[in-house]
Amino acid sequence: MPVFKKTFTIRYEDVDPYNRLTPSSLTRYLLDVGSAHSDSCGYGYNDIPVTHAVWIILNWKIELYQTPHYADQITICTWARKAVRTFCYRDYEILNEKNQVIGIATSKWVLIHDQTRKIMTISQDLLDAYGLVNRSVFSDEIQKLKEPTGAYTNQFDYSILRRDLDTNHHVNNSNYVDFACEALPEKIYENMDFHHMEVMYKKQTLYQEPITCLYAFENGKHYVVMKSRDLSDLHAIVVFS
Repeated sequence: MPVFKKTFTIRYEDVDPYNRLTPSSLTRYLLDVGSAHSDSCGYGYNDIPVTHAVWIILNWKIELYQTPHYADQITICTWARKAVRTFCYRDYEILNEKNQVIGIATSKWVLIHDQTRKIMTISQDLLDAYGLVNRSVFSDEIQKLKEPTGAYTNQFDYSILRRDLDTNHHVNNSNYVDFACEALPEKIYENMDFHHMEVMYKKQTLYQEPITCLYAFENGKHYVVMKSRDLSDLHAIVVFS
């Protein structure tokens, strides 16, 4: 099924104190429909014992024109757009109850062998199973994020808990967005009306690992850079605007 769609009703636990769908909840909905699409193609989580293929996300780029609220209904459409040897791109459209597009997203993925943990070449059989759709929701491709050059003005320290882990035994990628929101200054968070978010995952984060999330505002964008506690390793960058 080249284009896959799934409808969600926004749950109470997925909105913030101001009745806004949280950025991390949005990514969870996007992940959910992508996972369901992979299930239907024979490359989902339950197929790993046969395929030995595990999808790992590298980047998000999300544009939201209208913020959903509690009990709103949205439909998310997704498709595999492009594959380049070891990478695959997945795009999304988010529709409201009137079937209007209220958001778009793209993502970049790599395929990992579940036992060797080495990157796998994307096979023609996999491409045939998904059926690539030559339609991009953005006019430009995902770009590598760089750390801000100015000073950081806020900091959030955290040690990874069991609840943060996914089936790959590292931090679920949506949780990085939660960490980023915690690093925002309170006034920025209260008035958060971000319509654009980008995420770059650089290094996996494991159970009980301590991290530091550093905030900076630069060129009209809110940066949160996640590093090891000694600041030697970069784990992820999240940018809101």
